[in-house]
Amino acid sequence: MTSFGENVDEDVNDNRGPYVFKISGQISHKIGSLSPDPAKGPRFLQLYLFDTANEVENRFKVFDGPKKRNLDCNIVNFLVKFLGANNEYVRTFKTTKQIVEEANLQSYLVRLFNNVADRRYDLSSPRSLGCIVSGDDTTSTTYDIIVHSQSGRPQRISKMHPSYMPLQYPLLFPYGEEGWSPRLKIGSRRGTTAENLTVNMYYDYHIHARQHIWSPIVNSSRLFQQYLVDAYTCIEESRLDYIVKHQGNLRSDYVCGLYDALSKGDKEASVVGKRVFLPASFTGGPRFMYSHYQDALSICRVYDNPQYFITFTCNVKWPEITRYMDTHSQTDVHSLADIIARVFNIKVHEFVRFLKQDKTFGQVEAYLYTIEFQKRGLPHCHTLLWVNSSDRIKNAIDIDTYITTELPDPINEPELYETITTCMIHGPCGPLNEKAPCMRDGKCSKHFPKPFLHTTFFDTDGYVRYKRNSAAHHTTQYGQVIDNGYVVPYNKRLCFRFRAHINVEYCGWNMMIKYLFKYISKGADRVRYTIQKAESTNEPSAATPAAAHNRSENEDIRPINEMQNFLDGRYICPHEATWRILDFHIHHRHQAVQILTIHE
Repeated sequence: MTSFGENVDEDVNDNRGPYVFKISGQISHKIGSLSPDPAKGPRFLQLYLFDTANEVENRFKVFDGPKKRNLDCNIVNFLVKFLGANNEYVRTFKTTKQIVEEANLQSYLVRLFNNVADRRYDLSSPRSLGCIVSGDDTTSTTYDIIVHSQSGRPQRISKMHPSYMPLQYPLLFPYGEEGWSPRLKIGSRRGTTAENLTVNMYYDYHIHARQHIWSPIVNSSRLFQQYLVDAYTCIEESRLDYIVKHQGNLRSDYVCGLYDALSKGDKEASVVGKRVFLPASFTGGPRFMYSHYQDALSICRVYDNPQYFITFTCNVKWPEITRYMDTHSQTDVHSLADIIARVFNIKVHEFVRFLKQDKTFGQVEAYLYTIEFQKRGLPHCHTLLWVNSSDRIKNAIDIDTYITTELPDPINEPELYETITTCMIHGPCGPLNEKAPCMRDGKCSKHFPKPFLHTTFFDTDGYVRYKRNSAAHHTTQYGQVIDNGYVVPYNKRLCFRFRAHINVEYCGWNMMIKYLFKYISKGADRVRYTIQKAESTNEPSAATPAAAHNRSENEDIRPINEMQNFLDGRYICPHEATWRILDFHIHHRHQAVQILTIHE
């Protein structure tokens, strides 16, 4: 019933993999007028009210081509009748339209799901729905949603409104159940004060599947992906609203940071005090990730350079996930982002525990990892690992003990061979597949296939060149023969234990340690750059009113809004949304780092 204002990233859906709902920037829901524009036809809410005798045909006009041929008019007709009879929002708007037409009103205000004693009109709803006021009384703050008879400008609905979700997803809330609102409380014991139910708690509760209870939300396939993204952006923007309203309390955090003390800051009197700061306490923000970058450097100062850089990627074919799919008769695993997030969170904790107890690379002294979501949204864990000095690599040939880039023996190691051939093969790309995602200007950006080498050594830049035997085992993919030149570096014990893509790179002798720290703390997937008119740096020669007047006419000086910059640059996919709704950590480190307050 409302529009979904967003910038959907459709580039990720290029027919090479499963569908992923991915958006960038900020989203909003808007509700239009009851009567459609004759030039554009009915949309959203208008489909429920305009030409109800031909409502099914009007809905079919939205689709074209194969999508229209796959629609069943009987199902659509049943849904239309069901919502009209059971959804209180649909009933309210239809009754409202009838009253407005009879009273010949042009503009009015509609109140949904609020009990008010003084009413001009009674919609005779079991839950006392609706209130209509004619005339120009549009300044009243006691009404929730403003609706016009016919207007080309839709009205935005606040994410704090209980109708925010039911109006956008009528099939997920078929009876018009209320969504989150600030008045919701957590049940309290006798003698204690009830706590507020946060937005995060509310959506965390809704995305849980429960035994013997069928939920339309978690079983809505692709629509569930959109709901997850919508829910998380609602949570995050609520937190950002709190930060904006409490800038006075948070500004001290900005002043105390050494990184921020070196930034440009406010120079123009017109923008002093207007800059919106995003503190380091905001998870996923630039200062949050930069503080972890500084923590990584602190660990490096104590334990020297990290020895291994490990990327652990989720595998949707894990038995824990497939078992759930079979038990619940699910077919589209990529639409179950909640299950993928839960299982991968368990795997990450087990992965870290295994590294410490199994001592795969030696005695672990320190580690840190960041969870990222890129490309099609599957989570992966970037890990930096420090080991005891007695277990560190002394010679290049010792690397072969921990890292290999060759296919295992399919007879003696059949399970490992299956894992490597399905998870650790790059491409194929190059002449074998010129349309591969890694191809840039006719060449592989990852420099595959790698050259065959008889021994492992360090090049002049400190990078490891791994041993690759040309006479080893081969495999076939997409009708092409794949050799060791396409194998990604891996550790046999880790791949055999976790049956997933686990890329292991030795970095103990690499001179690019600072780059690794920046890479692992760069944050979520964001746009590469933005174009913005910065604050003016031209100081006037004389502080006269005329100079200030000329400067104001010739220059567009705008205060920096870090919150808006963050919203404009972000990308959100359902897997990341689920991870954040469930309050899983996106960054973890050991040993602990304590920030000391010093005088600058």
